[in-house]
Amino acid sequence: PVIAADVGPISSVVSHGKTGILVAPNDPEALAAAINRFLKDPAEGREMGEAARQLVEREYTWRRQVARTDLFFKGLVKTS
Repeated sequence: PVIAADVGPISSVVSHGKTGILVAPNDPEALAAAINRFLKDPAEGREMGEAARQLVEREYTWRRQVARTDLFFKGLVKTS
């Protein structure tokens, strides 16, 4: 499972409570609590890890990434 600090665009990839746990940055107590949560309930960790893997396999294929990159650069060219 994913445990990450909720900074930048990470919340667009990690859905809190579904594909992982997001904690406040610079909050070691929250990080420790998230780790302990998965240690106490490994099944929950496996479930979230599986959901995260399925999300990545579905949304971040190389074809989709190439298409997104292409759109990004086309947008840059249009604004120039």
